Amino acid sequence: PITFPLYLNTEFGYGYVPFLDADISNFNIAIAGAGIGLKYRFLGRISAGLFANGGYFMGFLKDEAGNLINGGNPFWDTGGELGFYINPRLSVGIGSYYRSWYNIVTSFTEF
Repeated sequence: PITFPLYLNTEFGYGYVPFLDADISNFNIAIAGAGIGLKYRFLGRISAGLFANGGYFMGFLKDEAGNLINGGNPFWDTGGELGFYINPRLSVGIGSYYRSWYNIVTSFTEF
């Protein structure tokens, strides 16, 4: 089938990072973003794609006294993928990306 190679996407997520330090609570992060990508099929069942996303994140943790520390900043990521189409609408693949949590250390030390 003929497909348009350009696509838009949205991203909503939540992350949890346990700390071993008993004085600091576990780190929680929520993200929301959007992006654009390009996916091209070639050789029948093989595809390759590139994408770029951007958005905002908020992080939360508690300090030794139990006070909530939070902060947020923009993030961006970019990456690529290779895929194999099992049928015209279903594919499996592998991909990789780099995400920049812009100024994550400063956002938590300023509060």
